[in-house]
Amino acid sequence: MEDIDLRFLQTTGEEGEEAPLSSSEILKTTCKIYGIIFLVLFCLYLIVRDRYPSIYNIKKSYEKLNTPIADDFFGPLSWMWKVFQVPYEDIIVQCGMDAATTIRLLEFGVKLSCVGILCSAFLFPAYKYGDTLEATGNVTDPMDALSLSNVPSGDNSTIATTFAAYIMFGSAMFFIVKDLEWFQKHRRQFLSKTQPSNYTAYMSGLPQDLQNDDALDAFFAEQNTNVVESRVALKIPNLEKEAAEREALVPKFEHAINVRVVKGEEPTHKTKMCPCGAEKVESIPTYDKELAELNEDIGKSIDKITAMQSARNAGDAENPSKEAAADEGTETPPDKEGAAADVADAFESSESKKKSGVASFTSSIKA
Repeated sequence: MEDIDLRFLQTTGEEGEEAPLSSSEILKTTCKIYGIIFLVLFCLYLIVRDRYPSIYNIKKSYEKLNTPIADDFFGPLSWMWKVFQVPYEDIIVQCGMDAATTIRLLEFGVKLSCVGILCSAFLFPAYKYGDTLEATGNVTDPMDALSLSNVPSGDNSTIATTFAAYIMFGSAMFFIVKDLEWFQKHRRQFLSKTQPSNYTAYMSGLPQDLQNDDALDAFFAEQNTNVVESRVALKIPNLEKEAAEREALVPKFEHAINVRVVKGEEPTHKTKMCPCGAEKVESIPTYDKELAELNEDIGKSIDKITAMQSARNAGDAENPSKEAAADEGTETPPDKEGAAADVADAFESSESKKKSGVASFTSSIKA
């Protein structure tokens, strides 16, 4: 009795049951379901894209983020091919090197997918019209006939599969080499630009006696380095919190004044919930009082920080005042000489990569 390839036998199961769907039927059903979903979502995107530009074109919608590359929003459909015409040089300059690298990585995946599609041009015929056509000629489903499952074990048609694998691996390595060359070229160009981010070194853990601008300048001058400028960044969460509260209060105050001027009525609002419930108060006097208190608190915080910095610059950084030190939360590292040596070593390491530039150093000063 001749051998029968059990892969191509289909049974109807118990009486009355329908035969399982073929590969072609499964593919058709899948394309119908997901194709309809795709078309609906694509049409919805075309509608909301123009209606809500602040979501789909952030750089054009906000003045601080605006760039020339974002001014052209393209047409409802022309964006699908015009976005590929934007040169990488413009993307790097206006959006940053990270954005260009991410797009290049996505482009790598598209290229590799196209290679796989091209490989199918010779794989499909090899699977269907291989030299074992007689052994698998009973396959009636076209999708099964075009797949690797149509090739029996040991058939010469698998040579085409091996050849396709080498094409995929070779193409991937070729694209990676080209992308590395592209990255090295554009990365060097990007770092050679005279912008502060390319010539700035950030450090933490400065010793107490280097936590002021004058001391830092003197330190780097002694090291014979090419530092153009050095600044100590302050960590001032309290002042930032007070400034944020004032920034949120000002629009409310201005709105209340506009209501009085335009409508001729005194605006009111409810205070925050308290155990006895919310209290309804006049908005303008309340906001005016709160704004005055915030301005006073912000002024005191700025004066406190300025006094501390002046004391450090004057050389009295060891003990400016117990009260100021307590308020600022400054902590002295246990080993000043070791910390200073770490600063010098770290700068020498960055100096070997950057011949000149700005050195900006951060310390853990709290306010």
